[in-house]
Amino acid sequence: MATAVSRYSRILHAWNCEHLMDLKPNIKSGFGPITTRGWNKISAKANERTRTDSTSSFIDRHPFFIAKITASTTIITNRRWKYEWAEGTLDASNLFDVVSGSSYTFTNTGDYAYNTCEALQQASGTKDGPGITHANIPAGYLLQPIAVGTYVHMFVDRSANSNIIFTFSMANAIDGTCA
Repeated sequence: MATAVSRYSRILHAWNCEHLMDLKPNIKSGFGPITTRGWNKISAKANERTRTDSTSSFIDRHPFFIAKITASTTIITNRRWKYEWAEGTLDASNLFDVVSGSSYTFTNTGDYAYNTCEALQQASGTKDGPGITHANIPAGYLLQPIAVGTYVHMFVDRSANSNIIFTFSMANAIDGTCA
């Protein structure tokens, strides 16, 4: 059985959809239960620009892109890192390269990227992503950060407090020498 959806519900749904922004307050008379004044307030709020929601927002541009890992900083020794990055592309010669002059970089945003595969090792000392038993790693070998120069698919999302976050998912290498 189909359920009727009110105009107000549809407007609020559009108001909450990020890709349906830039609403024009062009209603001249009542719009069902919403007055002209009410619609103007909704459109003004929907078009409001802040650090976490602007027309030049990374999410508005596209939700994922190619990125080159440019540096890593330890969060948990031999377990978890945060990463610096720069926008990348696959050029006409089928070679990966950094996009010259892109504002899509750690340097411009100040936002680190996080490897979702490392989430398993943020609390537990027994497993490493994607499911390696930490105790089974031979002596002399350690989990490694994603290597500088590696290209990944970077995802743009929002954290619980609505800040823009960058994540990717790649299993960490295990490297070292026999003890």
